[in-house]
Amino acid sequence: MEQFALWEVLRPRLLMVVAITIITGAAGYGFTLLMSDEYAATSLILVRPRQQISIDTKKSTKEFLDFPLGQSSVVETPSKTYIEIMKSSALAEKVVRTLHLDEEAGRSDGRLTRYFPAMLRNIADRAKESVTAASQILKYGRPVTEDRFSRSVKNVQDNLSLKTLSETYVFEVKFTAPEPQRAAEVANTATRLFIDLMDDLRREEIQAWRTNLTTQLEQRRVQLEDARQRLQNYKQAHSIFLYESEHTAKLREIADLELELAKIEQSVAGSRGSLAAVSSNAKRTRLMHLLTERKAELAPLPGIERQVKDLELEVKTAANAYEVVDMEFREAQIKYAYAAPEVRVVSAASTPQLPAGPARLTILAACLFCGLTVAVALAFLLQYLDRRVRGIADVEDLVGAKVLGAIPRFPEYRKIW
Repeated sequence: MEQFALWEVLRPRLLMVVAITIITGAAGYGFTLLMSDEYAATSLILVRPRQQISIDTKKSTKEFLDFPLGQSSVVETPSKTYIEIMKSSALAEKVVRTLHLDEEAGRSDGRLTRYFPAMLRNIADRAKESVTAASQILKYGRPVTEDRFSRSVKNVQDNLSLKTLSETYVFEVKFTAPEPQRAAEVANTATRLFIDLMDDLRREEIQAWRTNLTTQLEQRRVQLEDARQRLQNYKQAHSIFLYESEHTAKLREIADLELELAKIEQSVAGSRGSLAAVSSNAKRTRLMHLLTERKAELAPLPGIERQVKDLELEVKTAANAYEVVDMEFREAQIKYAYAAPEVRVVSAASTPQLPAGPARLTILAACLFCGLTVAVALAFLLQYLDRRVRGIADVEDLVGAKVLGAIPRFPEYRKIW
């Protein structure tokens, strides 16, 4: 029953609903005819993730057609980085300077204003400047003067886009412009400058890495030479060459002297008071003096040995550090000499033949839908505001009683005179 009630509301104003819908759709489509055509040029580039080149042959990476496998973030993270680089002002400024887009800024007229006389065109330009100044005052609080170069850079940033194709290393560079030739030129120039910029960044990064490693390698080499020199100087100062054999020889000599001293003491004890005892005492005194000297020579040998061991450990540590930095330096040299391009063009942008915008059918459908919605809402509003009595049901609703009888209305031609 509700469908019939809605139809009863719309039926008297059906012509108005249809008229508003058609007028709105026609106005929207007519407005698209006044809009300038937009042409989109697209180029494809392949950004292959660079692999770390290592001299160590023990490392292995699964690859398929030079692409690493099993790395879920290899595509997502670089794609976001490349998109930010493509949208950066540095790249947009290079594109504007290369193609001299700032010199052409302000020359293009709209599709409608190009047919205006000079006077009307000047009026339209002043009106546009006034609207722009008003929007700047609302946005910044004061009118801001924007030069052609800044407008051109902003235009390139707004119309240039980079997106990755699903689960691939292929990126799409697209630029939209009113002229098809200009769209292709900007897309190809942006692609070329993007590749040059990525190569420059890669070279600067590797060069900085090489410079840092060269400094570290020189420092490690100096430390190794100093450690070796200290060890050599210490050995020369203490006349140490084979300290272990010297230590053993001195211990053996001390043992022999102690044994001979013990024999002399026994002989002295057996011949006490004789001339042989006096000679044995003198010999014992000589042996004791010699034994004291040999023990005094042996006393510093353990400390010297520990010091030599410490110096040799310093030399070994410095040598290991030098080998590690030297290995990293050689890896950096190989990576720097790696000539395979990281970014390459798969397909250059060609001049588009058909415009990519505006989307007239989409705008037409949206205008028809909006017109229909507004017309239906207006019909219900008029129905709500109309308080006239149009039938028996209205009378019953108004007085709250049933109608017992009704006098039909006869047309004029059926009246009886």
